[in-house]
Amino acid sequence: MKILVVNPGSQSKKYALYVNKRQVFLAHFENTPKGYILTTNLNGSVEEKKIKPRQFQSAFTQTIDYLKKQIIINQISDLRCIAVRVVCPGLYFSEHRIIDKTYLQKLNKSLSQAPLHIAATLEEVRFLIKKSKDAPIYAISDSAFHTTLPEEAKYYAINKKDSDALELYRYGYHGLSIQSIIRQIKDTGYLPEKIIVAHLGGGASITAVKNGKSIDTSMGFTPLEGLVMATRVGDIDAGALFYLGQKKSFTYKKFNRYLNEESGLLGVSQISSDIRVLLEKEAEGNKDAALALNLYAYKIKKTIGSYITVLNGLDLLVFTGTVGLRSDPMRNKIIHQLNHLHLELDKSKNKSVPENGYIHQENSVPILVAKTDEMGIIAQEATKLL
Repeated sequence: MKILVVNPGSQSKKYALYVNKRQVFLAHFENTPKGYILTTNLNGSVEEKKIKPRQFQSAFTQTIDYLKKQIIINQISDLRCIAVRVVCPGLYFSEHRIIDKTYLQKLNKSLSQAPLHIAATLEEVRFLIKKSKDAPIYAISDSAFHTTLPEEAKYYAINKKDSDALELYRYGYHGLSIQSIIRQIKDTGYLPEKIIVAHLGGGASITAVKNGKSIDTSMGFTPLEGLVMATRVGDIDAGALFYLGQKKSFTYKKFNRYLNEESGLLGVSQISSDIRVLLEKEAEGNKDAALALNLYAYKIKKTIGSYITVLNGLDLLVFTGTVGLRSDPMRNKIIHQLNHLHLELDKSKNKSVPENGYIHQENSVPILVAKTDEMGIIAQEATKLL
């Protein structure tokens, strides 16, 4: 059985082929500061090359052509299904579903709610439908893992009738990533009761997990809420938004772009949204870069502390996502002065840890760095729908 997994984004697109539940191929198309890059992994053989913008736009076609060239598939009908990661608020989108006309209409209506994610997903899905008439397409929800949130973590303090009528709840995201981490921990034979997972990348969120279930998470109705992110604002006073919108004479579209694409690390530093660049600038004495990084770390610290309270303790802290996995300086900034919560890094382990490993001191609550496998979870969930 062959399943193609699709993880679309405006700056990054991933495609993975699973044959009998095993990943045999991965293609990652990226728009980077150095230009457009394609990285492929075919049965462990990794290649990276520069590509043109039009190749990024036609990433799905490029992927299918490559699979045909390698004689992994002969035609799209060889695929049992295509599974797409979907980030979208609404109860309807909190479940995994087949993508049909109704799904497409509802997704289109939701475009204004999380424009950064839905626009890229909608464009990809439309293209898939056009090119893949012989293979069913399933939407795998990035919020499904968070449907266990208790009401006090789910509701906003607005008129409850409005919340229910508009389905204006805290849905949470990065659910597939968190589910992947929990699965990996379970596979070791022991799942601690109280876990905090920090998924830190371009988007960033923290989730409190109790007995394998999400009980609170930092993202809300959209992925805009919560932590400071690469270009997203995170938490901000609603009154400040009214004032900002008025003074800047923002249209709705401009305000969305400002909060989603021009804020966060980029907005504060006025330099870059890339943690690596900001760390270099901080070392050179740039105060705005330092402020951006300190805001980023401070918000994460604060959220970890609050979730320890929600969980009534902590058995394991996990770092995942690109930043969580690769940036030992940021892990150090985050854990610094959390020894009163029994969280202490082993500096040597923190600096040298591979993709998976523990980085805590002997008397600390365990701190794990783990590589997430969203694509594998998407394939797993799609298999259940067949």
